[in-house]
Amino acid sequence: MGVRGKALRASCALLVLTIGLVGSAHGQSGSAAQDSLRFYELSEIVVGDERDAQRAARTGSARRVPLADIVRADASDVAGLTRLIPSAHLQTNSRGESLIYVRNAGERQVSVFLDGALLNVPWDHRVDLSAVPASVLGGLQVIQGASSVLYGTNVLGGAVNLSTRSMEGEGAHSELIGVGGSGGYLRMDGMHQRRKGRTSVLAAAGYNRTDGTPLGSNADLPFGQSGTVLRDNTDRRIAHGFARATRSLERGLIGFSVLHVDAQKGVAPEGHLDPSVESVRYWRYPDWRTTLVSANALLEPSDKVSVRAATWVSEFSQRIDQYPSIGFSGVEEQQQDVDRTLGARVTAERSLGRGVVRGALHGLLSTHRQQDSVLEQGDLRAAPREVYRQATGSSGLELGTPLGTTGRTRFVVGGNLDLFAMPETAGKPGPGTFVAWGATSGIERDLTAATQFRASIGRKVRFPTMRELFGTALDRFVVNEDLRPESALLVDAGLHQTLEDGAAELTLFLNRTWDTIDQENVDVNGQRLRRRINLEGSRVIGLEVLGQKSVRGVDVEGALTFSRPLVLGQTGRSRLTEKPEVLGRGALRHSPRRGVSIGAEVVYTGRAYGLNPANQLEKLPQVLQINVRASARRYTSARVFVEGFVRADNLTDRSVFPQLGLPGPGRSLQLGVSLAY
Repeated sequence: MGVRGKALRASCALLVLTIGLVGSAHGQSGSAAQDSLRFYELSEIVVGDERDAQRAARTGSARRVPLADIVRADASDVAGLTRLIPSAHLQTNSRGESLIYVRNAGERQVSVFLDGALLNVPWDHRVDLSAVPASVLGGLQVIQGASSVLYGTNVLGGAVNLSTRSMEGEGAHSELIGVGGSGGYLRMDGMHQRRKGRTSVLAAAGYNRTDGTPLGSNADLPFGQSGTVLRDNTDRRIAHGFARATRSLERGLIGFSVLHVDAQKGVAPEGHLDPSVESVRYWRYPDWRTTLVSANALLEPSDKVSVRAATWVSEFSQRIDQYPSIGFSGVEEQQQDVDRTLGARVTAERSLGRGVVRGALHGLLSTHRQQDSVLEQGDLRAAPREVYRQATGSSGLELGTPLGTTGRTRFVVGGNLDLFAMPETAGKPGPGTFVAWGATSGIERDLTAATQFRASIGRKVRFPTMRELFGTALDRFVVNEDLRPESALLVDAGLHQTLEDGAAELTLFLNRTWDTIDQENVDVNGQRLRRRINLEGSRVIGLEVLGQKSVRGVDVEGALTFSRPLVLGQTGRSRLTEKPEVLGRGALRHSPRRGVSIGAEVVYTGRAYGLNPANQLEKLPQVLQINVRASARRYTSARVFVEGFVRADNLTDRSVFPQLGLPGPGRSLQLGVSLAY
């Protein structure tokens, strides 16, 4: 039997085992149902509760961003929250997409989930975080390093879990937020939650717009910039709506939700490229929409068994208009995409004595339809529609148990099998079916009551996406159908120390990748284009230092990451591009009097390199930014909680350059008010 047949046999075997774990527990007695929605957290993918700390170690490093930090960030979207995540930075690329990089892993190596449903569009396994609303979030969790085998495919760089708001206890709660700021920024968000008995509902809607992002003082752009205040073609308009209903069962919870986002936006052109020589994107997205409908369930048929299931249907559509020049007049090319995806995930957990066994099945079926049009004799002439289909599957199993009689040492080991098939490739020859295996293991040791050591090691694989294999991005890329999957060895080890009114953590990590997918510039008939290639490999060695402490009413926290992202092999360049070697953040908050809060934040982005048209490395600026916020709160006699705030971001007015010629925002100001009742 071939490799594909073996993969299917292994997946079926795991499905039978998962069903057996659940079925063998039916009819067993257990305690009364828990009605707390906080206890039943639908968004968690790795199943379990706090009892697992006594039964098994966790793999990878978990970082949580609580609701309070999300609110204080005053962000309209998830992109604005990435600075709160240690070792993560935001990358806004030449397509205008805001993407997350974790420990200098690429954006296609990170999966983003909303209440358990995958947000990444399978065609390119990326999600634009600037279009994911932050106002509906109740928390954010990032798994770094060798994540659990239960997360499915393409998590070589980690996983981001976004969980929506939940209520604990009966009643109703509403919020209204209005914000105005620099560059014609306007944000309005509203949310209502209600819980009665076993039923809870949430409805939210919002709108934000801006005329453009302010230019920083260091934004020297010889091309692609006509003004001096706002970055050209960075205006946007985004409207969103979200609704969710959940129902507590005798032993579990079910939920249904829908998210819809409708946007229009421009894309900043690469300001370092001479359009008379290089191919420059002059793009606008007049239509950008995504809809996600999902259903979730958490079932606990006995004290020893829990099952989580999520299924979802999503549609992503966009239209790209390409213009001949910075004037953005007269569309010369157009691309229209529609992606429809059906996904499902089932994870099951069963206690085995003092240990636990977990199994998972994941499946995705996705269809990408694309039609390109070119201006001919004054009219846009459409080419035949191209259709691509892909199927992705993953099965995983892991076992965790304490070692010894004290439970101070815990261990976990697991393995997974992943499958990526392309049943339809628009009539083009494809590389066939990819099958890959992965494995992880981890250990934790309580050195003292306040000190914990942990370490993990794993192998992960990231398949090339359909767009990497077949997409030309309106004649900007040369297709390379010989791309191979990336594989990586992930290692991290750390110490966590609990302090009085605080905590500290130190983590060493290593990511060694083989067949790293990158890109190079090539000349085709006198035109400079790009082509994706497999490098021999890459290596990122790093150190994370985290800490938080409360001192005399002042909350202080900090995170600092040092890393060395290197290219291996004979490539002509030594560094991975657009990967900062140092990332730092420090923040403090103080309430000098009741209802008043002030805070300051320092964000540092260290040295990184971009790739110029001659395939040579160029340094990107090292940037220190300072953000400040002040707010005043009052609880009125009408039982309305009112907060007014003022926020100034990037007081140094220095733009971060995630890529050559694409500066981030300069100095900006926001004024806002929120009502809660």
